[in-house]
Amino acid sequence: MNLKSISSKLLLPAAAFAALLGISEDAQAAVPGTLTHQGRLFDDAGDPVSGALDVTYTIYDADVGGAALWTDTISVDFDEGYFSAELGAATAFDVAVVFDGSTRYVGVQIEGDAEMAPRGTVGSVPYAMVANDANGDINPTTVNIPGFGQVIDENGQWVGDPSGLVGPAGPAGAAGPAGAAGPAGAQGPAGAVGPAGAVGPAGPQGPAGAVGPAGAVGPAGAVGPA
Repeated sequence: MNLKSISSKLLLPAAAFAALLGISEDAQAAVPGTLTHQGRLFDDAGDPVSGALDVTYTIYDADVGGAALWTDTISVDFDEGYFSAELGAATAFDVAVVFDGSTRYVGVQIEGDAEMAPRGTVGSVPYAMVANDANGDINPTTVNIPGFGQVIDENGQWVGDPSGLVGPAGPAGAAGPAGAAGPAGAQGPAGAVGPAGAVGPAGPQGPAGAVGPAGAVGPAGAVGPA
């Protein structure tokens, strides 16, 4: 099969291979893990191609030669040359390796033909345009900083360098209103006996008591001298 080129709609340079890389899921959902390649394929006579063909996609770290970071062969249906293929659906991307911020290049090989040249540059897609500046809430499981390691663990606790986390103490605030009295606490143990106090002054004389009963008669005395 002699295939001439893929015509591009958008994003990558239109040459022997140029393609549109876009998002494959609703923008309101989680960031998708696939890329969409859309375009139109022509044969060497300039006629659009129809039918199902196996297309091998490869992502490289260089425009010529270099290392292949990801590859997959996808059966693609062509209709008057038009097609759409979802990259990463069957063979997932290792994002940390494939898309680490460096420029990447996509090679396309159809059926038994040689890979088309030149390779296309992987351009930014809507999600990636804000990748350097997170807007709104973020939902990581942990936070790691290259060269420093983990700084926030899976429990949301700061586990990084504590230096500088606590600032100087601020001025004392105004006293708040007194709170309501709490309930009485349990009675504590008896304390030690204290020293005897000083003798107090004599009190006033009390009233006379009642007369007591007569006492018993005493024995007779001795007889006196004559």
